Amino acid sequence: MEFDHELLGEISAGLRMFYKGFFAYGIDNTVVNVTKDRIWIREAALSDFAGVARQNPQWVIQNMYDNTPPTVLQKRKWTVAGNQEKAIRDLEIDPALFTPKDQIRKWYREFLQDAKIEDLLGGAPVGLQAPKK
Repeated sequence: MEFDHELLGEISAGLRMFYKGFFAYGIDNTVVNVTKDRIWIREAALSDFAGVARQNPQWVIQNMYDNTPPTVLQKRKWTVAGNQEKAIRDLEIDPALFTPKDQIRKWYREFLQDAKIEDLLGGAPVGLQAPKK
C-alpha cells in the first residue's frame, strides 16, 4: 500500500476490527530488530550522503524484453502537456541556473514519437546491442 498519513487512522481502525495484537507500519527505511527478549522498531540511520541511484536503462531493457529489445517502439498515445497542468510546468526552474554546464542534459518536453531503442539507452551499450534491421 502507499503510505499516506491521512489514511493511517482509517487503516488502523480497519485492522483493529480483526486483529488485536502488536503491529507497526513499516515504511521506507524502517528497521525491525527482533531478539529472544524484545522487538523494537526504529528508523534507519542513513548518511546525509546516501542517495538513490537511477536505474540502469540497459538493465531495464534486458528485463523488460528478455534481453531482446524491439526494433520499433510503440507510438505514445499521450502527451506531457495533456497529462500535466500548465501551472505546474510554469513552476519549472531552468536547470542552467543550478546545474554545472558539463552536466546539463537535454530535456524532453514530449514523449519521443519516433524513438529508437538506442534513444532510451543513450547509444547501444556494450553487452546489449540494438537489433539489426
